[in-house]
Amino acid sequence: MFSNRLIGQTAEKLAEKYLVDNGYFLVAKNYQTRHGEIDLICEKNRILVFVEVKMRSNLSAGLPEEAITKSKKEKLILAAEQFINDCPGDFIGFQFDAIALSLYKGNLEINHFENIF
Repeated sequence: MFSNRLIGQTAEKLAEKYLVDNGYFLVAKNYQTRHGEIDLICEKNRILVFVEVKMRSNLSAGLPEEAITKSKKEKLILAAEQFINDCPGDFIGFQFDAIALSLYKGNLEINHFENIF
């Protein structure tokens, strides 16, 4: 059995590749704050994009995007505010996206939810 950490790292690599292949530029990954971690921070068209990555290997726990709770959203907002304060740049805006990966019966599905809140 694979550890949750290894599964999470694999999911983040797949999400990063998906984003880069779709015109995003990676700014940071696994950005740590006292409020929590931001999986990926990207930029596209001068918009700073904070990305939460979720993966499920079966649907018994629900869809991966359903794991982004109100509490998680609040922590992401606080962490993003810290990033913006610590790393100012020439951005015209920001948004929060989610990459949901589902691995079911050997098939990988990637869903990109833009501007989720």
